[in-house]
Amino acid sequence: MKECSVTSAREQSAKITGLMFALTYRCCSQCRHCTYSCSSARAASMDPPVLHRLLREFDDLKFAGFHGGEPFLCFDTMVAAVKEATARGTTCEVTTNGFWGGADTSPGDTWRG
Repeated sequence: MKECSVTSAREQSAKITGLMFALTYRCCSQCRHCTYSCSSARAASMDPPVLHRLLREFDDLKFAGFHGGEPFLCFDTMVAAVKEATARGTTCEVTTNGFWGGADTSPGDTWRG
């Protein structure tokens, strides 16, 4: 993925209260309605240092959303980003197709590892 162009993140951060991050275009589903045409063949992922830099530069975010593709396919990156954002008081949301779940699995089980 290309790095986003933020001319003056510190100036903009006073105006921007929420950001959405497409962590990857890789997905274990291939939904016809997918806006990004995600699939298992699309390997592009957001560079973790860029993600963490943006979270630091926009340090007054109220909301951060993480999606893809399937963000759980970048589990370590996703968890690190959510931990970093929530430590700053940012509310986070992860959009998933739920492939990782089973009849006896809850989201909390997955997060706790």
